[in-house]
Amino acid sequence: MATKTRTRKSDKWKLKRWYMVVTPDYLGDKEIGEIISHDPENIPGRRIKVPISDITGSFSPEAVYASVNLRATRVDGSKVVTEVDGYEMAFSYLKSLARKRRSVIHSVLDIVLKDGKKVRVKAMLVTLKKVSHTVKSNLRKAFESAIVDRVKKMRYPDFVNAVVKGTLVADVFKEVNKVNPVETVVVKKFEA
Repeated sequence: MATKTRTRKSDKWKLKRWYMVVTPDYLGDKEIGEIISHDPENIPGRRIKVPISDITGSFSPEAVYASVNLRATRVDGSKVVTEVDGYEMAFSYLKSLARKRRSVIHSVLDIVLKDGKKVRVKAMLVTLKKVSHTVKSNLRKAFESAIVDRVKKMRYPDFVNAVVKGTLVADVFKEVNKVNPVETVVVKKFEA
């Protein structure tokens, strides 16, 4: 009877290393997590979803329910350098804003930034009470023009900071509030 010989397999888990994921410099170069890989060449292109509250340290509803999509671009030693690929608000938060006896206006805008990068911005506006069709159309015009006028003058890092910190929404809110009282303006999502 023949005896079986055992072959030893190398443990693939022991070959893997941990790499620290870092936000882009325009978001503060913060360490936000780790990625494991046996080959650093496999890391570029990976996507990581990070809550805004981890980046800013703020726990406002806009920060808790929003997340930034990061894409790994390169590996420097044991550090993974990333770029912001997008931004997204939680659907449950957006749904809680739209209630009875209120008007909701959604808008999707394709905008070319100052540095030539194209972004698609999906924004939402909620009024204090239900409004007529003409007021809605005036609000939509003011809403879209306020966003486009501000965003097309920005470079991509400035645009990301304005969305993450809420300065873009605050400026648009002030502008649109002149047309009709508005409860909330939110950037639901942007894609680069």
